[in-house]
Amino acid sequence: MKTNYRIFGTSTLIVKN
Repeated sequence: MKTNYRIFGTSTLIVKN
């Protein structure tokens, strides 16, 4: 679960950029 959250956060960061 924590790993999934971390991947999701990184994906969102890339999309926001």
